[in-house]
Amino acid sequence: MINVGLIMSSPLNPRKVVDQNSIIELSESIKSIGLLQPVTVREITTDEEGAEIKYELILGSRRLAASKLLGWEEIPAIVKNMDDKEVLEAMIIENLQRKDIEPLDEALAFNELYENGLSYINIATKVGKTPEFVKLRIRLNELIPEFKSMLTDNKLSLSAAYELCKVINEIQTAIYEQHYTDGIEDIQNWNMLTISELKEKLAKQFIPLSSAEFDLHECLGCIYNTTGIHSLFDEYNSNNCTNISCFQTKKQEHIIATIKENIANDIPIMCKVSAEKTISQLKELGVDNLILYSSSKYDLSLYPETDNEDEINDYDAQSIAFGYTRAFTVGMIKDKNKYLYFKEKEVVEETIKEETKVPENVPVAVVEAQKDEQTEIEKLQKKDIRNNELKNEKIIADIKKSLIDSDYRDKTDPLFEAENYIFLGTVLFLCTNTKIKEIKEKFDKKLSYLENISNLTPEEKNIIRRCYIKQLLVSTTVDSNKDIQEMLKMISMNYYADKHNAIVVQHEEKYQEQKKRINARIAVINGEDKPAKTKDAKNKSK
Repeated sequence: MINVGLIMSSPLNPRKVVDQNSIIELSESIKSIGLLQPVTVREITTDEEGAEIKYELILGSRRLAASKLLGWEEIPAIVKNMDDKEVLEAMIIENLQRKDIEPLDEALAFNELYENGLSYINIATKVGKTPEFVKLRIRLNELIPEFKSMLTDNKLSLSAAYELCKVINEIQTAIYEQHYTDGIEDIQNWNMLTISELKEKLAKQFIPLSSAEFDLHECLGCIYNTTGIHSLFDEYNSNNCTNISCFQTKKQEHIIATIKENIANDIPIMCKVSAEKTISQLKELGVDNLILYSSSKYDLSLYPETDNEDEINDYDAQSIAFGYTRAFTVGMIKDKNKYLYFKEKEVVEETIKEETKVPENVPVAVVEAQKDEQTEIEKLQKKDIRNNELKNEKIIADIKKSLIDSDYRDKTDPLFEAENYIFLGTVLFLCTNTKIKEIKEKFDKKLSYLENISNLTPEEKNIIRRCYIKQLLVSTTVDSNKDIQEMLKMISMNYYADKHNAIVVQHEEKYQEQKKRINARIAVINGEDKPAKTKDAKNKSK
């Protein structure tokens, strides 16, 4: 028997919130039939000589709380010698044995045990589940906060949550914003889909690894490879990548590496105009011989996929005869280098005739020499243009680095005029709702970005500011920050007072009902609920 005042709560306890109603119910049960199971504790060591021994609670926080509610001074306890790892494991497993445990709480608990060194099989054995069940629950930790909140509020089914947790957070966020937020039309609302329909939609977020053009060695044991979770999600019977951004990065890196190997051959490099990221990387590499192509600008002729040298030589000769130039193309890198031939569509017959005319009294050799000089001049001019672009890119890169290392954010003097416009400009980039798009569409393309912002009306500037405020206030940050919660309430009360008050009243009424039930149960425990008998009642009892 240990004095309840000597038992301290444990900082290791993963269960931070306890339902007070359940404590009251347990205390009633203990009062009626007694405490059926002792609590478990361990001694707290102290350096103070002669200090009274104290204990840290390991198991039985609800039993201890209920006993205190009944006014007990002592409680039966088992004293064990356990280290922190053993204590944490025991606490987690006890919490997992609760009947009312939520899936996400179970997912966190399983994950803590797994990170504590237990295997899926060990965890499953300790809690009476299957290893597959444990793996599935742990995967729920991959859900973004928005989907976790929906699952907790029963707005998202557990089956749908299992499907959504298969894709990385960036994709989950995009799916949530496009298909699960309030106000989404029925046709776009994925919460209306069956599980098979949801699987079909999500399958489009995967990329077959068989389509990869790069070395797959790093992908074999990757957690985003569906082969690694085959036992859980057997609908994917082939290697798929669920991390699209990583796949695309590896693809780009492979393209760049292949280009580096071929730059020395002085073959023109062609890249689609739409491939902005690749173009940027090529420029960073210092690739000068870069041709941006589209089907509207060039006639393109693919290089024949054959190992027959005679066929290749014939193809080369014919293409050159028709005015085509052989080039290395970025978009066709696979197992080996691929090429194509290209020719500008703008070349017209009259120009060709003029170019082929030999001026009177001028030797052919002189004309050819002049053509060579002109071609060389054009090349030098193009190189000068590219050098200028590189100069500007390097200026921006150095300025950015300089700003990072500067004391800019510590300055306290008032913002100069352009800074106010820059602030609005950065908000325009961050916010992408319909109102912002409408403002951007009105921009005059002849003016600079900041000039357009300076020409905005006061009303438009306020829209931009409020878009930023709204985006912050409805973010997950508000869930844990009381200051931002107060700001959210202020906006709600100022602009939507009726709706705000209705929400407050609704939840206040529910709380008062709960409080009434709790007070009634406390009264039962204290014996305050026994009404005095009337004379008629006494006579009847006789």
